[in-house]
Amino acid sequence: MLYLLLENEKIPTPKLAIKLGVSVRTVFRYVESLSQAGFPVYVLKGRNGGVALLPEFKLNNVLVDKDEQTNILASLQSMKTFNLSDDETLSKLSSIFKEDPISWIKIDPTAWSRNEDYKKDFAILRQAILQSQFIVFKYINAQNEISNRLVYPYYVVFKDHAWYLKGYSMERKASRTFKLVRMSNLRVSATPDNKEKPWLNNQDGQYHLDKMIKVKLLIDHTLKYRIYEEFSKNEVLEQDSGNFIVTTELEDDSWLMTYLISYGSHLRVIEPLSLKNKVKQEIKQMLKKY
Repeated sequence: MLYLLLENEKIPTPKLAIKLGVSVRTVFRYVESLSQAGFPVYVLKGRNGGVALLPEFKLNNVLVDKDEQTNILASLQSMKTFNLSDDETLSKLSSIFKEDPISWIKIDPTAWSRNEDYKKDFAILRQAILQSQFIVFKYINAQNEISNRLVYPYYVVFKDHAWYLKGYSMERKASRTFKLVRMSNLRVSATPDNKEKPWLNNQDGQYHLDKMIKVKLLIDHTLKYRIYEEFSKNEVLEQDSGNFIVTTELEDDSWLMTYLISYGSHLRVIEPLSLKNKVKQEIKQMLKKY
């Protein structure tokens, strides 16, 4: 009702009743309720009467200032790239604020080969998180073991070139982090019958990757662009030769070997020795195929 009155200086009571799908008597009750709540809604009698808001009342100024309005609209507009933005909400707020949303950033969560899968999964995760619902999915871990998981989702996070889900795992009875690309057959599930509801007491806000290891790498200067794309400045030390020593922490899983070998002959592992030997072994296995 407030939204309609903000867009119109005055609305005849019968017309307002039709728009709201209620009786005229109910409209009058709405006016009384809003007035008691502090909103300056009033009724004009006579042939040209109707329901109106006091002219000086501006919802946008009461709730948020101009900069905050711009930020709200920009945030909603950005979510459109996820196919998760509510267009009706965006349209309403744009009308109330009398301002068009500015699209200053576009975020595409999808991989080139899994475009539709990602969009579907993000929509399911959004619904589950906002409505406090459980989800079930198949998950493949770093040991290639596939299992069915029942999880209460807390939030989704983008970290180091990948999307992750943080949630409470009913199987592990603890908070866990799941890589989205390893999840499949994702769907919403019924809430388990558990009076204690342990999943509500484990939202520690902590985000943890799998085991991390400290590595020291020597990278050729010809891949300088990748170094500054993938590592922070305080992790990079340029040598007199023009090559770079990179000291960082990386997730110790099956992805690590693939990542290191992607540098080809332009990278050499210095530390730890165990990782250096793993790379050697991997290269030997690769040579057998050629």
